[in-house]
Amino acid sequence: MKTIGFVNQKGGVGKSFASKVVANTLAGSSYKKRVLLVDCDDQETSVDLRRRDFSERDEFPYPVATCLPADLPAMMSGKKPLQVVTEQGFAAQKFDENDYDFLIVDMPGRGQSNDISGLLACLDYAIIVVNGDDSDSLSTIKFLKNITKTQQLRVNHNLPPLKVALMYNKFELTEIYKETVMFWEKQKAKHGIYKEVMFISLKETYRKYNDTYTNMLSSLKSNKILAGLYKEFAAFMGKLVVFLNQ
Repeated sequence: MKTIGFVNQKGGVGKSFASKVVANTLAGSSYKKRVLLVDCDDQETSVDLRRRDFSERDEFPYPVATCLPADLPAMMSGKKPLQVVTEQGFAAQKFDENDYDFLIVDMPGRGQSNDISGLLACLDYAIIVVNGDDSDSLSTIKFLKNITKTQQLRVNHNLPPLKVALMYNKFELTEIYKETVMFWEKQKAKHGIYKEVMFISLKETYRKYNDTYTNMLSSLKSNKILAGLYKEFAAFMGKLVVFLNQ
């Protein structure tokens, strides 16, 4: 099992949306992977969407669970049960990593430093979601201190380093986008970021695919009007899968 976190302590950058569309696609017909999405955000965005989606369908490609950031290590070690969202409420289940190919973690936009460090320590891959404005970039630079701390802890415990990538989210191809890319190109080597992962930019996706089941690759492929968006998202998933195979 590989554990992937969509991370940043800056709220509103698109961590929850990114975690869902990736979970939907990996678990769907395109990849057919066994996925578990764990919502560690106290706003419970993914949990609330799954609850809403129960009104539209009975079966889903993967389960959604909730967990406090501080409890994630205990949940993964089997010391605390997994709280899975059902139509009737939450169902406690014992976590077994052999049941899944990918555990996807939606990180909270805020939290205690020790809790966040514990969450990061559970990950194999950390995908830092960033937007284009200055405040988001500066906040993300501060968050990288947590990444650095996690890397040192892993070294101290003879664990392989956390693999880190950037995801540029909600961008159009504008001068602001170009400036942000140039800024992060300078930061990547300085902070040990593994590589860059491009992401979808058009706001259309937020309206049409903000759910816990739609495989965007299949849906976009069958929509000729959104051929450009399909090409963009397919390229993103291709880069992401290469990154997850490192």
